[in-house]
Amino acid sequence: MVVERKYEPVPMGEDEVDYPEYLDKAPTVKQVHLTQWLVDKVGITFPTKKEEAAFAEGVRLTGSLHKYYQRSPENHERREVESEESTKAAEERAEIADAKKAEREEARAAREAAKEERAAQRAARVSAKAKAEPEANGDAPAPKRRGRPAKAVAEEVEPPKRRGRPARAAAPAAPVSPGEGGTRRPPRRRAAAGAEAKF
Repeated sequence: MVVERKYEPVPMGEDEVDYPEYLDKAPTVKQVHLTQWLVDKVGITFPTKKEEAAFAEGVRLTGSLHKYYQRSPENHERREVESEESTKAAEERAEIADAKKAEREEARAAREAAKEERAAQRAARVSAKAKAEPEANGDAPAPKRRGRPAKAVAEEVEPPKRRGRPARAAAPAAPVSPGEGGTRRPPRRRAAAGAEAKF
């Protein structure tokens, strides 16, 4: 985590710091090493020696005057402006979030109210239906049975008479006289009319 160091602003005039004086100073060993380190790590190439010297001079001036820039009123003014802008942006984001939250709450309340209204309407319909039905008493007709009607019990009906010639009654058995062994020769069948007798 990068922690920015805070410096108290120190009023600096031309009598306290002579900035142009740093143009004529030679670089320190640390500044030379920093310049070479940046060239190697970043991979900077310079077409001419003049451009390389200008880059080295910029690194030297930055290293020498950075501490004064941190304490300068210009830097503090910049930070205050950025802080105000950041605070304003945060407040705007908070307002948008609050507005969206309020919209969600309103939508939820509307859904709950609609649900309660539907339940009340349903209860009112049930109550009205119950009042409209006749009171159950002895004179009131019995409620109709739902579903298929029950089958009527069939009355006992005599079977239909059989058409055609009546069936012959069975001839009574002839009495068996004792001593015949309990057997009797069956009677001969009569020949049909017109048929010749066979001898």
